[in-house]
Amino acid sequence: MSANNLKRRNRTKRAYIFKSKASKGKTRQFWEAFIMLTIGCNLLGFLNTLPRSFIASRLSKETLIQLSSSFINIVNSLATIGSAIVVIILLIVSIILIIGALFRILILINLNHGSRSINKKGN
Repeated sequence: MSANNLKRRNRTKRAYIFKSKASKGKTRQFWEAFIMLTIGCNLLGFLNTLPRSFIASRLSKETLIQLSSSFINIVNSLATIGSAIVVIILLIVSIILIIGALFRILILINLNHGSRSINKKGN
């Protein structure tokens, strides 16, 4: 019985996933499709008016060279940022360790001085 209840619960959850979104009417879908088709055809027409030499030279050589150099610059920048972050983290950890060690040493010194004064008073 519990397996049937789980299946029933899952079906109801799936049915209401997209409940908040209203379904679009057929006229609205038609106009959206018409606008998309118009924009797509205009873009194709614009691209066909460009000279072939412009497209071939610009897209093939310059774009690929600039794209590869930009990618190399991004990788170098990320490597520099990563190394800086590692150095900062190591610096913070070292400062925490030094402060913790000094704090423990001070506690040990205070405990030793306190126990000596108690022993002197007791004897």
